Amino acid sequence: MGGLVGWRGAFFCVVPLAVVTLIWQCLTLSAVASREPIQTPMVMLALLRNRHFAIGMLAVLLSFMGQFTLFTYLRPFLEQVTGVNLSMLSAMLLIVGLTGLYRHIPCR
Repeated sequence: MGGLVGWRGAFFCVVPLAVVTLIWQCLTLSAVASREPIQTPMVMLALLRNRHFAIGMLAVLLSFMGQFTLFTYLRPFLEQVTGVNLSMLSAMLLIVGLTGLYRHIPCR
């Protein structure tokens, strides 16, 4: 899609989906009460002292950074070095994105 309408056009096609998702989450997710009120942002940052929490946050950070980095550098490499055409490139990036999505779906 980015090759047809540009990256800005592709981005703006995703915005309505994000808005619908946000509305759906607001309507369907219940509020989670905390044990004690959070008073400052420092209390939130104090969670990073918990080793399991810090490792989990680092894993999420590296996962998302890795995926965005992959998309950023993979397209020029595939276009310029391997000579992949636009439709094949789109299919390949879609597959990479879907595998990233599948990775985040909990398995039972």
